Amino acid sequence: MRRGEILAIRWDDINQSQSTLRIPITKNGRPRVIPPSSKSLTTLLESPGGISERVFDILPNAFRLA
Repeated sequence: MRRGEILAIRWDDINQSQSTLRIPITKNGRPRVIPPSSKSLTTLLESPGGISERVFDILPNAFRLA
């Protein structure tokens, strides 16, 4: 996955029951569904959910500059 795709993940994009992650906006413009590794899925689900709809509450440019 690209950095922008990872940072744009929303909690609604994670399907825990099917162990999938939906990527709604991609470089080619077509959404896709991927099966993340069990470790990455567990890590995402154990992340503290904040007020934001996004899993990672940081903009891609801010991440790049950090």
